[in-house]
Amino acid sequence: MDFGSSRALLLACIVVLVESRYFMLNKDDGHFRKHHAPHDVKYTTKRTKPMESEFVSIDQHGQAYVNCTYNIDGVVGVRKCSMPSSDTAFDMGFACFALWNTDGEIIAQDCWIHQEVSLELCEKSRCTQGTGYGSVNFCCCFGHECNKKLEM
Repeated sequence: MDFGSSRALLLACIVVLVESRYFMLNKDDGHFRKHHAPHDVKYTTKRTKPMESEFVSIDQHGQAYVNCTYNIDGVVGVRKCSMPSSDTAFDMGFACFALWNTDGEIIAQDCWIHQEVSLELCEKSRCTQGTGYGSVNFCCCFGHECNKKLEM
């Protein structure tokens, strides 16, 4: 397994770890179902037209987006991260993230999409050292290129 594949596998494992905390066993059928907290606004309110703010912009098609710094396997750039306008299940479900090791070396930076439950961990406007998984640190944030500079 090459280094790039190792990073992708590590990223996938972190996503599974974060998301797995939100599954509960359904007593009726014995299957695991995603648990949604009552404060999760997307399940208690109707979809509204996205509003531009300091954290999110609206493109010419009325679609909300945020620009995130992208760094995967040494390829660096800026990516426009957005949700399909028809995807009502994930309103406000996007941010930017970064992964880095204990030496401060960037492992990955990109969009943090469809992780609406774990978005509670994200900071506004800045990516600060938050959750650590052994020798790997993770942060997520809201706002254009908020994951460009890491605050360790």
